Amino acid sequence: FPVTIACCNLTCPSCRTEFKFISDGPEYDRLIAIVDHMAKLIQEHDHWLKFTLSGDGDPFASLIYRHFLNKLDVSNNKNVEIEIVTNGILAKAHWHKMQGIHKNVIRFKISFDAGSEEVYNVTRRGGEWKKLIESSKYIIAWKQKNYSKMRVTANFVVQTANYQEMSKYVELCDSLGFDEINFQKVIS
Repeated sequence: FPVTIACCNLTCPSCRTEFKFISDGPEYDRLIAIVDHMAKLIQEHDHWLKFTLSGDGDPFASLIYRHFLNKLDVSNNKNVEIEIVTNGILAKAHWHKMQGIHKNVIRFKISFDAGSEEVYNVTRRGGEWKKLIESSKYIIAWKQKNYSKMRVTANFVVQTANYQEMSKYVELCDSLGFDEINFQKVIS
């Protein structure tokens, strides 16, 4: 059953024009019940399963996704693989609370869309460059400290406002120690 929990703390031109948060009320209660049920199903599942959070917002900004990731414990199930897609702003603040998924995250994608703070402020409206860099360093250091096989990936959606930053972005991400550096085109 399709569930859309499009909560994000940014309004990027390549994605959305307004903030959308679900934090209480009947819709919140309904979505919490759905993710609680999903967590139960995933924890009981004994076959290979891979899923991505999120692509429709930020899993660390969404109270519903955070609830799901805090509740989910698949640390003893090697058949579950998780991919995290985030803008990175809140990753440092919340990653340590999600210990039940740490061993199962195979890829941790952080969106940059810039190689400098000036362009980042245009392409990732509402973001904080300093927090992005701090969270990136934190996740990379966590991976190294815990000998995790998780791939830490930097993402860059190429658009008119940032295409001239591509080489700066590569240099920055290389210096931070990312495992992969990706480019994507805007899909409208």
